[in-house]
Amino acid sequence: MQIFKMLFILYTIGSVSSQAQEKAQSLKLDLEIKAVEFVNLLSNEKFAEAVKYFDRTMKKALSADKLEDAWNSLTRQLGDFRTQKALKSEEVKEYIVYYVTCEFEKASIDIKVVFNKKGEIAGLFFLPAQGVKYTIPDYVNKDKFVEYEVSFGAEEWKLPGTLTLPKGEGPFPLVVLIHGSGPND
Repeated sequence: MQIFKMLFILYTIGSVSSQAQEKAQSLKLDLEIKAVEFVNLLSNEKFAEAVKYFDRTMKKALSADKLEDAWNSLTRQLGDFRTQKALKSEEVKEYIVYYVTCEFEKASIDIKVVFNKKGEIAGLFFLPAQGVKYTIPDYVNKDKFVEYEVSFGAEEWKLPGTLTLPKGEGPFPLVVLIHGSGPND
């Protein structure tokens, strides 16, 4: 009789554990589908439908009009949306984060879609695609310039940089790019 009680308890614990795993996998699959659908809504310019996926905080911060402005700004820089190429996910604290790699006319980016436990979008970010390596364009003639790695500023605040100089006699025009918030970041 004791053996049957133990077997019943073990079966019940195993069954509950298995159901919890299945529920977690089901939620992850549902969110994966939602992430893809959300990016489809953006690419099809259905912003009013897209914001329905947002949690309360996101709805206050990013209206359909603001989302449309952000998307239009993105497509002005990157060209027309082409396709979704890849999808990866990670769990960060109580959030499930999806990176939807999207190909645009001029470049690829990761659209980072952050879901809360309720399955609502709690964060949205447009990031450079991971793993994309810089390749020197065909039009660059490396025989026409020389590059030096430099740094300047106070010792504890040194800023690294690259000094690129044309070969030949100067004087030459000067351009200084200092990164920060914005398109050159």
